[in-house]
Amino acid sequence: MVDVEGVSGNRCQGVSTWSGRNDRPRLTYYEHGETPGLGGEVDNPTWKAKWPGRRVFDSEWNVKLQVTKNPVGDFDVDALTGATITSTGVSRMLKFWLGATVMGIT
Repeated sequence: MVDVEGVSGNRCQGVSTWSGRNDRPRLTYYEHGETPGLGGEVDNPTWKAKWPGRRVFDSEWNVKLQVTKNPVGDFDVDALTGATITSTGVSRMLKFWLGATVMGIT
């Protein structure tokens, strides 16, 4: 479980990446100060349903999972419409908390 307070008071309850696999990302926010209908869509079940099947790491264990407009590959999750800053923040959070420095690899 990761408990992180962000700029808007966002708190991430957890990023569960896989159960022995590289394609089971889950993301849940349990408390946030995002604008309803924009960044607040991080709680929307429709958006959350886009995460399963996405890959988190490449073959060298670099974090490649990202939230982006026009997703094209296994590492991409469709961005939240009208919430560019939130979408970018989610991608940065994933790269930081799942990256080598935090995981103690480097």
